[in-house]
Amino acid sequence: MARTAEDMAQKLIEIYEDIRKRYYLSKENFKRIAGKEQLREAYLEAVDRYLREDGYVLIDLKDERDKIAVIKIKTILRNWAEVSDDIVDEYEWQDWAEEE
Repeated sequence: MARTAEDMAQKLIEIYEDIRKRYYLSKENFKRIAGKEQLREAYLEAVDRYLREDGYVLIDLKDERDKIAVIKIKTILRNWAEVSDDIVDEYEWQDWAEEE
């Protein structure tokens, strides 16, 4: 039976809490757990929304690497602080229309 987006998010959180670390699933395993034959973007977005409410994020790399990852947001933020300014530069938006 297919899981709702909310139920799927809860299941992904249960997996995270069980193994106690970030993880990824292949597209096929994600579909198997979700009880879906196809993954629609709207479904993935809804699962991500529910995950974010509980402090997790879904990273969809199914097209590029056949992986869908689940990570705690605080883990991303903690590791982001370690990213050197030599690697990532802040981009400051300038509205070119204002310059005319």
